[in-house]
Amino acid sequence: MKKKIISLVALTAVILFGLTACQEPTPSTQPSSDSASVVTSNDPTSNNPTSEQPVTSSNTVTTSEAPTSSPSSNIVIGDPTLTISGEKSFTVAAGENLTLPTVSAKDYDNKDLTSLIEVEDLFENKTISKGVFNAKTAGVHRLAYSVETEDGRYAEDEIQVTVTPRHEETFDVTDHNDPAAIKTYGTFKENFAKGRKSPLAAVTDSNNGSYLTATEEAINGNSMVILPNQLAGSASNSLFLGAFNDSFNRGVATTYHVSFKYKVLEGSQADLSNFYFGLSWDEFSGLNNAFVGNKCEIGTVYEYSCSFPGTKVATTGNAYFFFFKLTAAATETKVVIDDFVVSAEECAAITEVTPTAADLQASGGFTWDWSSKGGSFSNGSPVIIDNLDNNEAKTAMKASEDFGTNAIRLINADGHLFSGLTKDNMIVDKKLIIDMTYYAVNGNGFYLIMMGTNGNPTQTVTTTNEGNIYKVHLETKIESGWYQLNVYGANNPNFEIYLGKMNVQITEPDVVEVGKTPLGYQVGKTWNYGNRQWGPETKTNWKLEAFDGNADVIANSKMGSAPWKASFLTSNSTMEWCQMGGQVMENKQTYEITVTYYVKEWAGGKLMYNFDNNVFPEVGSGNYTSVGFHEETIRWKADRNVDFFSFYIPGDTAVPGVFYIANVSVKLVETA
Repeated sequence: MKKKIISLVALTAVILFGLTACQEPTPSTQPSSDSASVVTSNDPTSNNPTSEQPVTSSNTVTTSEAPTSSPSSNIVIGDPTLTISGEKSFTVAAGENLTLPTVSAKDYDNKDLTSLIEVEDLFENKTISKGVFNAKTAGVHRLAYSVETEDGRYAEDEIQVTVTPRHEETFDVTDHNDPAAIKTYGTFKENFAKGRKSPLAAVTDSNNGSYLTATEEAINGNSMVILPNQLAGSASNSLFLGAFNDSFNRGVATTYHVSFKYKVLEGSQADLSNFYFGLSWDEFSGLNNAFVGNKCEIGTVYEYSCSFPGTKVATTGNAYFFFFKLTAAATETKVVIDDFVVSAEECAAITEVTPTAADLQASGGFTWDWSSKGGSFSNGSPVIIDNLDNNEAKTAMKASEDFGTNAIRLINADGHLFSGLTKDNMIVDKKLIIDMTYYAVNGNGFYLIMMGTNGNPTQTVTTTNEGNIYKVHLETKIESGWYQLNVYGANNPNFEIYLGKMNVQITEPDVVEVGKTPLGYQVGKTWNYGNRQWGPETKTNWKLEAFDGNADVIANSKMGSAPWKASFLTSNSTMEWCQMGGQVMENKQTYEITVTYYVKEWAGGKLMYNFDNNVFPEVGSGNYTSVGFHEETIRWKADRNVDFFSFYIPGDTAVPGVFYIANVSVKLVETA
């Protein structure tokens, strides 16, 4: 919308003939003998002004001779006029067509300017086409009409259209509509009633992955529709909710609670299995939570909630909540969200201490008690045990000497990176010993993982328990590239534990016998994996099924009687086969890897292994993807302790491809 310029109507031209006048003079029929010629002019350059002579009017010209002609003109050039025919106020339902009134424009001289009229909806974009209005967003839409001439003269008018939602707004945000509330441990609520001017609707959306709607797609009032496939492939494609950037408690451990309603409009559970909601900031990959639940009935409204406990948002840079899809689905996906709530909770005060390598090597190592000696976890927050609402957990922890006044609450499936054990205090090739105690509200999927530049190996621990209190013991050799300890609740969105005292020691490594690996294996040791560890599964880009009875496949006895049928549906896809957990293929040792399989169809490209998303050797050479039976062996010197062992189809491979897997064997052939 252009800003109207209001100006006085100026007299822009006066046509003069002979002497200047603003009205036509009346000549006398007989000049007076005693009256001299008098000229009164608005022209300051007049040569003979005579103030002493009589002046009958400043607008009168008296001469001794009547002029033969005295044309003059009053030409006033004003603003154009813009006319809206009919009503200027309307009401229409979201998504319903409204034919707009006729609008015309003329210039001061009756020249038709209608073709120059522009119209803009100040509430929502792209609602007007060929005189028809159709808006998705409920609210008061001001439609501003304007016309402007080449020399800058201007006219404007407007009409008002009240768009009503298909579903009544039921979520009250009164007194909770300022994102800054979370800075003082308050609550913010969003119902998108203000359309794109709603705080949470001010998204960064580089791929047009969202829009607001009050149509039948909405939950109530205005809702935000998200197109997950538009957000896939790269973190930069995420839908960033930047409204809280200036409201996070920067550098202060704070627990953030988020809840909202959602409804799946298009797509299946498989399509949305890797769709995430998270919290992140610059130079950080984010705390991610898969939020579409196991139930995924189209059109059903569900409630989602999550927490980001004890989170220290970086002191500088951008920070935001976000939606992100790891990989796009083969079909269209669409999810609508509404009734968004964010609140902040103050964490228990602790003194954070990070021990040095010398502290960890001292006798007895170093113990965190989460009070005088504290540390921070992503997705974790320190809590005062006496203040817990969970009475069963509180009673059990207070009765155990392995808990102090505080505990660390760890929730969510995503990783819990620990600030106290990093590359700065771990010593490569030394022995690391960890002893920790935790109370499990839901400890399913508990793992200790070492994050590393050469992979993220899952550590083998021994665990004992009495009731819900578990004791964990780990002894392992510190590998090159390890940079942080991660407590992981694998594939368990309901993961919740309370961590008690934690002791860490670094000692001299165990002596490795000649001819054996650090884990004690000798050359010739062989592991066979004839079955996928997690059984059959169907995903967007691959499918693993039980044997379908194909006689050609089992004609060779090495294929056995019931090999797995693996179908790759898209390229750039990984099918995990087993989790070795760093206990089979060890760093610096050499192995022969053999896969026995049958190719039913292959459109062209490579079949590869995938070791921890870092190493991708081909399963064979030559014509190893031709139709028929194959047994291919490669030799590989490990540059990591392998955690996940998978099959992989690279991005340049044509699909679909189908093959049957009878067995994978790994044989130790040389020690370091």
